[in-house]
Amino acid sequence: MKPKKIKSEALAALHESMSGLRSLGIIPANNMNSFDESCFSSLAEESIQNSIWKTTSIEQTPNLELRSWRIYEVSSKFWEGRTRHFSGYNVTEREGRASTQIAEFDKGKMVGRTESGRIYNLVGPAGYDKDATYVWDCYCRRNQLFDITDVTEEYTSYAAPNIR
Repeated sequence: MKPKKIKSEALAALHESMSGLRSLGIIPANNMNSFDESCFSSLAEESIQNSIWKTTSIEQTPNLELRSWRIYEVSSKFWEGRTRHFSGYNVTEREGRASTQIAEFDKGKMVGRTESGRIYNLVGPAGYDKDATYVWDCYCRRNQLFDITDVTEEYTSYAAPNIR
């Protein structure tokens, strides 16, 4: 019998946690079996992918602070050419964030404006955040991004020495 494959990183992480609870005897075997079935179904994946909420409007949040940030250059079947996008932890609204295309970037201030008009203040060193990575992965799937290149290092040389 061919081993089953869990369909997403989010489901894999959730499945690992639930398996740990099962091994401790907290979750009964029959409940774990039902959970296993849902992890391998497209319904479960769709539920997790749809757990991303709509961002606040630009009028409500015209600018925000992004920590543990990354910048990616991508291609998409929905637009021509390569574009760059912010990803990171949105300190202002306490959530992972992926941006629309970067329209302008001030290297001295480490501030960028995206195509949507929102202002992103890159705060602290570049890095990784679990929430931001999850949101970025969902953004990539929804926008059918490909040829994804992490270009963060190009921007860290502009940051002040105390925030690299």
